[in-house]
Amino acid sequence: MTTTTALDTHIDRSALKQKVAAGTIKLPDLWKALAVPETVEVVAQAPLPAVITEKQTAALAHLPEVFGKVVPTEARLLTPGEVTNLMDERLTLDEIATLAEDRKKEIRTTVLNHIDQGDGNNEAPRDKEGHILTATKIPAPEFGKVFSWELRSGGGSLNPNALLALVDAGTIDRQTYLDMTTQVRVLDENKVMLQLKKHPELIDALGDAVTETSQTGSFYVRKAK
Repeated sequence: MTTTTALDTHIDRSALKQKVAAGTIKLPDLWKALAVPETVEVVAQAPLPAVITEKQTAALAHLPEVFGKVVPTEARLLTPGEVTNLMDERLTLDEIATLAEDRKKEIRTTVLNHIDQGDGNNEAPRDKEGHILTATKIPAPEFGKVFSWELRSGGGSLNPNALLALVDAGTIDRQTYLDMTTQVRVLDENKVMLQLKKHPELIDALGDAVTETSQTGSFYVRKAK
């Protein structure tokens, strides 16, 4: 079972038109502002952490027995027993390294589930795992650190094919399209900006030719400020 979610699509286009006319906004920033958020298919319920396996538990218990058992103080040949001990240590460390990476992912899930439960906003956008996309910091004062759930946006560019489709749909005229492109109809951002400065109202049409944006979360351990 899945649900869909999208980010807030409200855009203050009047402010954008003023910035374009005044030349105070760059094209990449304009496209990002006009980009319509993608609709994301999310799971009905956010995942729960996995259980540590018996093999991983055994590796943790075995580590003190093998860690640093063979540490030559000079370059020399190893005995067969030392090779066995080193392999035992290495395989144990490999298992624990996998455990550590898996466990960090599980900590991420546990903290994000905590954030989801405390947010209280059922209408908030979510990522594909079902976690709420609201920037949040969870402090751990004893360590001077915070769990930090941070948001970033991607996407937002003018799609040449979608721009041409606006001509076919009659949303913009062909001469305007030609004035924004060069032979062989390659998008020319300088020409686009010139046209927008002359005709800021084109923003209303060009918004339909901007690629969708997406938003994802990044999980960090940060220093508390």
